[in-house]
Amino acid sequence: MRMPTSISVHRAILLLLIVVFLFDRVSGLVNFNWKYTDHDQCTLWNAAYEAAQLKFHEPCFYGQNYNTNLEAYFAVPFLWCGMHCSKALPLATFTMFALIFILSAIAFFRQRNFPGSYFLMIVPVIMPDSFQLVTSLPRGFITGVFVVALGYYFCMRFPERKILLWFLFASLGFWVNPNSVMFSAPMTLLLFEWEMWMRNWKHIVFGVTLGSVYKIVVVAFYATHPTFVYHVKPSYLYDWHLMKEGLLHMDKFFFFFSWFFWLVFALSAFVFIMKRMKTGLLVCFFFVLMIILTMGFQRVHEELPTIFFHGGRMYIGAILTFIFIGAMALNAWSKDWPPIKNVWLGIIFCGIAILATTLRYQRIEGYVDEVVNYHDKGVIVSSIHDLEERNNRIISTCSEFDVDLVVYNKQCVECFMDCYTLPIYSQGKVESLNLIHDRRNWRFVEEHALTSRKFMLYLPDSRVENVDGFVIANGNFPYVDYQILNIDTNMVDFFASRMTGIRKVK
Repeated sequence: MRMPTSISVHRAILLLLIVVFLFDRVSGLVNFNWKYTDHDQCTLWNAAYEAAQLKFHEPCFYGQNYNTNLEAYFAVPFLWCGMHCSKALPLATFTMFALIFILSAIAFFRQRNFPGSYFLMIVPVIMPDSFQLVTSLPRGFITGVFVVALGYYFCMRFPERKILLWFLFASLGFWVNPNSVMFSAPMTLLLFEWEMWMRNWKHIVFGVTLGSVYKIVVVAFYATHPTFVYHVKPSYLYDWHLMKEGLLHMDKFFFFFSWFFWLVFALSAFVFIMKRMKTGLLVCFFFVLMIILTMGFQRVHEELPTIFFHGGRMYIGAILTFIFIGAMALNAWSKDWPPIKNVWLGIIFCGIAILATTLRYQRIEGYVDEVVNYHDKGVIVSSIHDLEERNNRIISTCSEFDVDLVVYNKQCVECFMDCYTLPIYSQGKVESLNLIHDRRNWRFVEEHALTSRKFMLYLPDSRVENVDGFVIANGNFPYVDYQILNIDTNMVDFFASRMTGIRKVK
């Protein structure tokens, strides 16, 4: 009895692979993202909370003129449905990453590239645990690649607008996060012949211009609000010696899975040679050249052996390109196969995916423990349970003293994290301000406009000079003292004369 090879069979195989892929991602979401967070993610919590109230303070990640709040905005519908930021932000990143692969697989499927669509869905499942966790972090690592992948889907969905759509999304993805260029540049060569560039240059220019509107807005905003830039953009200096260093230790930039990608690459190049696909070979050459040259950027080498600053975050776009090249080569090779072979290939992929997901599910908790207990994570990490307990303790005290503002003035876990989450846990009843390290300059502007204030001064291990005359109550949490103050002037001017480090407001 022959196995049916109709499109419904392939659709069922792809659906099963998508289900396994989603289950694999959910295991990371539940065991890691919904249990732990870091201070950068807390900043996105605050951005999402503000956006849910239709308040937009700046176009980028608070306090800097690069990286976006895209994940925060993506989380807004979840917040409107009643979900807490601690769940909504990781779910937004989860959704974006899932769409990168699912929409791309659907685009391949529509072109009858069944093996390619299967390959797209299985690779993220067999990737190392570090890849799963890095790409699940709401820290802007996948936003640019998501925009470009969205552009690819729309290009395949609306081929009559292919040129305009691609250059619109490719340029926008670059401005959202430059790591996407490792995906968009090779794919541009793969999608379009040289003659197309000459015939449709107007559409290309128009698409790039539209995609650059976001960057123009960003430049204009921070040019007129220079005090909003708390964290200066890292430089993209180049060093030829670093290129050699990067090439000698390339594995760490590909999640110690580079052997797999280069194997896929070599087999793909072989297929392109056998099938005389000159464009594919050109893309392979160009892509390798890009990897070699980008290894010389200092920014690429700003990494730690931890998922929070993993070197692989810079090459997520490159990993997607490897996968796309492999998927296209697999399609070209399988065109001469009997239809039944593609079905069996899909079944084999399903088996591998299920096995890989089962193994990850068994070990994910142990790996997460290693990650959060690593001595140098590069960021401040806290369990969401502890974060909630700290916030509730502060909110309770504020309610007791009829206080609606908490002021932090020290470098500490609470100062970096609770500062952004306190307004969320209090549902807007208690505001916060970090006098030294607050990324939200607009909060300084708001406080500067108030002529008097009653607030809690959070004191981890320090005292601010000349405030005794304003103190109306004292107290302590476990290991942390606080004071309740009442002043008759604005917050910024009050503290400017009492401590150093107050940033300019205007």
